[in-house]
Amino acid sequence: MDEKKELYILATVAIISVVTMGIISYIVISSPKTIYAQTQQQENLLTVSGTGTVKALPDLASVSIGVETQGSTANETLRENSEKMNAIISSIIDLGVSKQNISTSGFYLYPVYIYPDKESPKLVGYRVSNTISVTVSKFDIIGKIIDTSVSSGANEIRGVSFLFSENLQKQLINQALESAVNDAKNKAEVALKLLNLKVIGVKSVQVNEGYQPIFYRAIEAYSSTTPILPEEQQVSINVQVVFIIG
Repeated sequence: MDEKKELYILATVAIISVVTMGIISYIVISSPKTIYAQTQQQENLLTVSGTGTVKALPDLASVSIGVETQGSTANETLRENSEKMNAIISSIIDLGVSKQNISTSGFYLYPVYIYPDKESPKLVGYRVSNTISVTVSKFDIIGKIIDTSVSSGANEIRGVSFLFSENLQKQLINQALESAVNDAKNKAEVALKLLNLKVIGVKSVQVNEGYQPIFYRAIEAYSSTTPILPEEQQVSINVQVVFIIG
C-alpha cells in the first residue's frame, strides 16, 4: 500500500470517528429527561381537648408518726429515740398491723447550738427526729394507731393522708381516660356536623392525668373515739386529640 492510500484510509477513519461522536453527543444532549415530582397531600386537621373525671372513696390511709428527742450527746439522744420508736412500732403491730405496712419516712440527727450575744455559737446537745408511715386499709383503726403511738412515746402526729391503692388507681385512670376520649370525640363530631364534615381518622393523642391524695393535718382531738373518715377523691384525665377530617 502506497503512502497516499494509507493517508486516505487514516483520514477516512478519523472523519467517521468524529461523525460518530457527534451523533452520540447529539443523542445524549437532545434526549428528553425524566423529571420526578413528589406530591404531598395536605391533611385537614382538627385539635380538640377532652376531659374525664371519676370520683371514688380512697381505699388506703397513711398515718405519719414521729419521735423527737434531745440530749447532751449524739449516742445518748439516738439511743433514747430508738427505744421509743421500737416501742411505738411494737404497739402498732400488736393492733394487727403488718410490719410490711410500716416504713421509715424521715430520719435526722443534728447538733443544737445556742447563740449568746457577742459570743461564738455554743454546742448544747443533739436532736434526733424519726418519722414512720403506717399504711392501713381499715380506717376504723386509725384512731387506735394514734392513741397507742402517743402512749408509747410518740410526740409528733404529722397527719393522715387518704389515697388510692395501685390497682384502684389504675381502674379509675382507665375509666377517666375513656370518658376524656369520648368527650373529645363528641365535641369534634358536633362541630364538624355543622360544617358538613366528619372525622375520618386520628393523627395523635396526648394524655395528661392528675390525682392528689387528700391530706389531713394532725389535731389534738385525734383519738380512738374520734372517727377519721375519708371523703371522695377524684382522678382527672385531660386529652388532646388531633383528628383527621374530611
